[in-house]
Amino acid sequence: MQFYNFLELPVFPNFFAPFQGTEGKLYTITLDYSGTCEPLTKIDLLKGSESVENDSNIQLEITDTSVIISFSTLTLSDQASYTLTSENKAGIATTSVGLIVKHKPIFLEKNVFPGSLLLANSTATLSCNYTGYPMVTITWYDPDGVEITEGITTESIGRWKYSELELKRLSQSDAGSYTCSASNQVGSTINTINIQVTSPMSIPWVSDIGSNQVRVSWDEPSEDYMINKYRVDYKKAANGISMWLAGGEVLVGTQQTTINNLQGNTYYMVRIVYFASVGQFYGSPIQFKTLHRAPTNSPDNLQGITISNSILEYNWNKPAQAYSDGDSIIISYRLWWTSTEENYESVLVDGTITRYTLMGLLASTKYSVKVQAYTEGGFGPNSTIIEVVTYADTFEFPSLLLTKKMVDLSWIIEWALEEEPNVEIQYYIILLRYSGEIFYEIGPLSSNITSYNFSNLDGTKYSKVCIEVEASGILQSRNCTELYVTNENRSKLK
Repeated sequence: MQFYNFLELPVFPNFFAPFQGTEGKLYTITLDYSGTCEPLTKIDLLKGSESVENDSNIQLEITDTSVIISFSTLTLSDQASYTLTSENKAGIATTSVGLIVKHKPIFLEKNVFPGSLLLANSTATLSCNYTGYPMVTITWYDPDGVEITEGITTESIGRWKYSELELKRLSQSDAGSYTCSASNQVGSTINTINIQVTSPMSIPWVSDIGSNQVRVSWDEPSEDYMINKYRVDYKKAANGISMWLAGGEVLVGTQQTTINNLQGNTYYMVRIVYFASVGQFYGSPIQFKTLHRAPTNSPDNLQGITISNSILEYNWNKPAQAYSDGDSIIISYRLWWTSTEENYESVLVDGTITRYTLMGLLASTKYSVKVQAYTEGGFGPNSTIIEVVTYADTFEFPSLLLTKKMVDLSWIIEWALEEEPNVEIQYYIILLRYSGEIFYEIGPLSSNITSYNFSNLDGTKYSKVCIEVEASGILQSRNCTELYVTNENRSKLK
């Protein structure tokens, strides 16, 4: 061994690329150092942060120009980052190296499909979870040993990779052992997945669909299944990624159940889960739509007016909605009426119309009326009852009387009915005319207003003022008078 007189540290080159060895073989890493230095008196090797001093698979050797790391039999667990610490009289020097172990593919066992018993016409996904270095090639084979080239996808998650085979529209001829073969330069390995395919289950059907519930039924499968119980799952169809909700377990022999607490006017999917002696499996889902909810409120602001001795007219507003799944479509309204406070008669009115005229009624008769709205979910509550009376057979509306007077160059028109009418006056309208044409209209004026002050009248001709009174929805009476304004008066009025 050669000794040096200069106190210098050993110099190791930088090892940027990791070393690569093959699993199962003897492998050595030689770390050369340079420079005139004192001989190395001590070396230490760390695997990650742990010393390899007690690892019988690793031996260290020092020569005049290098440090040799030997692995008796390289294993996958030897793949790591190593730090070498060397010491002489001059001090301590360190260097780091990486080691990658080439190895044949390794499978991680993983149950990724719903048991070995699968339904005919359903879809199954078989998966192999593997790792290996260098690059791994995956090949799938069917039960007859024929390579499969379609329906395969690959995904990487860290050092593990997944190869998935999707089998669609399964039939009993698809049953058997499927092989996932993984290979690289080091070697190959296989993984087999065995499946059984049953005859198809009956598709469930729904009935008694309401706004918040539905009845689900299905046929009992053959005895070959050895079914222990069922479960009905459901979810909103619009939420494709949402979790299925369990609707409750059903004992064998029942084959029907009711799902409650659904949302109105919503699409749902429902499926049957079969619990058999060999495991559980899933039937094909079907889709249905719940009905609109029944109205929670009655039509608003029901009003009625008398048209004649045999006609009453009613109008109302659409009911306000009080639930969160949107307005239900009003299909129709049912209008109820009676003159005896019992034995109501009714008529259906189109849901787009909020008025109705009752005809052929008795004269001088009080009618009680109420209305309710109808949707797919049923009828809502009735409105408050209102009472309206038809006219008498000899009904005549009183005459409208007018008086006029000029005060301070303005005309004041006053009006009154000749006698008190037996119906409620709705409003008055004033029409101001020049030469027979309406110049402008004033009103409607409240029924308690019985006078109006006219100023700034224009023109030298007679101006005609007409007062109209409306009751029970129609013009009942009209009276007119003429107002004359001279040029002199007009200029003063302006």
